[in-house]
Amino acid sequence: YGFNAMPLRPFRLAWSGRVYRAGRSVGTATVSSVSSVWDARWVPGGWLELGLGYASTSPLARGDARVSTRQANLRWTPSTLLQVDLNYSRSSQVRNDSGLGELAGRELTGVRILWAPARLTRISGRVALVS
Repeated sequence: YGFNAMPLRPFRLAWSGRVYRAGRSVGTATVSSVSSVWDARWVPGGWLELGLGYASTSPLARGDARVSTRQANLRWTPSTLLQVDLNYSRSSQVRNDSGLGELAGRELTGVRILWAPARLTRISGRVALVS
């Protein structure tokens, strides 16, 4: 289930949700999980796109924490030859790292540059910083 709304031509808002169930049968689920995703996009001009997103998932195992992820991105396309993407993401998911124990959350910041100097030639480079 979900919806998609476009109140303004360059603005788009989307939501989707899912329900997961596991067990002997559909009617007698042992565990269940619910996830939802929000996505907002704004394109003020043909050369710039701004996006925000939020995702949330309840765990299948009882007692585990809900996981959420927030995202932001910017895409700049000044010409057909060049495109630059800036991305940021933050997750609340706890992970285990050997030697450091449990680490709460994760942040990812990245830049991608795409250059097309000729019709059939594309060169792309990406740099990401994970913390």
